[in-house]
Amino acid sequence: MLQSILPINQTQKSNSYRYSRISNSIINSFIKNRNLIALKILFYLSSLEYHNKENELQTVNIDISSLTKFCNINSQTLGINIKSMQKTVLSFPKRNGEERNISLILYCSYIGGTTIQIKLFTKVLELVLDVTRNFTLIDLKNFMFLHSKHSIVMFRLLVDIDDSRANALKRKQYSLAELNELFCTNYNRIKDLERRILLPVQEELNNRSRFTFIYSFTFQSRKGKGRPSISSVIIDLEFN
Repeated sequence: MLQSILPINQTQKSNSYRYSRISNSIINSFIKNRNLIALKILFYLSSLEYHNKENELQTVNIDISSLTKFCNINSQTLGINIKSMQKTVLSFPKRNGEERNISLILYCSYIGGTTIQIKLFTKVLELVLDVTRNFTLIDLKNFMFLHSKHSIVMFRLLVDIDDSRANALKRKQYSLAELNELFCTNYNRIKDLERRILLPVQEELNNRSRFTFIYSFTFQSRKGKGRPSISSVIIDLEFN
């Protein structure tokens, strides 16, 4: 089995890995399982430049200090999550209709206490790296400082709003059902979702991200007497 050794060039510009395109389905899977640190490591891995992609296996040597600083974690947390990622299996269909399962990280070892060597299948890179419009552009510099899975979901949403509305009002409207789907929740009332999701997320983004938001409600009149009910939430992108 062929492999390509790709040490990190420590002199490369910091912006070279600032942006990364990641499969939305993989993002959702990690968020749903609350494995946010592993998701951040995945973002870091996916932002690196790989060559010789015709080879089945890729190997990369990463400076531990750079990785932990980038992911805003310590070395112990890194080790725990690398082990978790080795146990994570990705499934994808083959051309003949069969399903193939492969580990997210095939192998890792520590070199001299300062470097971690990670081996992963090129197929994994194909699942997490893409430049098509089906993938979301993530601003990693801001993302790494977020702690809540709901903040990460909202951050992705705000990036999408920013990208899709370059010359228009940066706003999007969501029903309760759509918000429940986005945040993997099951609230019966928008006010409950506001209290438990929107307000805490807004506070974290205000403190930790260049993207934040304000929101407002639309109302639907009830038949007969009574106050109008909230029918949807309007999310407006703001910048810190």
